[in-house]
Amino acid sequence: MSPSIRPLEQMLNALLKQAQSGLHDPMERAQIALRWPFEIDGKVAGTVTEEMACFLEAKVTGLNIENECLMLSPVCSNDSIPILEQIATALRQAGRLPRWRDELLAVVADDGTPLGVIERAAMRPLGLHMAATHLVGQRTDGRYWLQQRAFDKDTDPGLWDTLAGGLVGTEIVDGLRQRENLKRATQRESWEEAGTPASLLREMQSLPTSRINRMVREGHMVQDNYAFLASLPMDYIPQNFDGEVEKFEHFSQAEVIDMISHGQLALEPAIIMLQRSIRKA
Repeated sequence: MSPSIRPLEQMLNALLKQAQSGLHDPMERAQIALRWPFEIDGKVAGTVTEEMACFLEAKVTGLNIENECLMLSPVCSNDSIPILEQIATALRQAGRLPRWRDELLAVVADDGTPLGVIERAAMRPLGLHMAATHLVGQRTDGRYWLQQRAFDKDTDPGLWDTLAGGLVGTEIVDGLRQRENLKRATQRESWEEAGTPASLLREMQSLPTSRINRMVREGHMVQDNYAFLASLPMDYIPQNFDGEVEKFEHFSQAEVIDMISHGQLALEPAIIMLQRSIRKA
């Protein structure tokens, strides 16, 4: 192993352990172990607290509790999307959700089976599996474009991030609404956040995937993070359209690593950029 790689791998391993504290931290593991499975059509989709399971069973027709498991009743499973909407609405009316986004995300089983869609704000309280995508934008001179997250963001305000990224949304496939294609999601987010035209993203390369599994303020966060690398011309200048970016700057690889070591990048992009640096070394 190259001496220059070893510190990067140590830094990466520490961040991965933080991202998966639900697997490593004894207190978080105990919290997660107390949560009940949330099943749709016999497939585990997420987890809920016992108290939330009882609340939802009482509020939403089609849900029942059996053997410490919140289940969407088999007779209702073909009608899961309206029931998932009712779940989110009941939680919202009871003040149990963070900021409502009017944004639908896919509900998928542990094995990847699509099970419906639900309001984004309900994902973590229900421990549902999410997916996020990131664009790593590298100029032809080797420097990386990063964005500074807006200071009014709910998560990681003011920290630095990859050029663009966000949660994977939904799209209609064969008449059914399900999780958005990853590359289309990356292109959409890259246009909204950085004004990157799709023509510059046709040759994107896949980068390593990482998973977050941890307890957060809203509930249980389980999220797969996908990343793509794009080579961008020197005359490309990012431009934000959705109001969620404070500014853009470009940095050398060494500068990015130094920023990570000083906690200036959010957790997910820090992992992605370290993985990229190790692969290049």
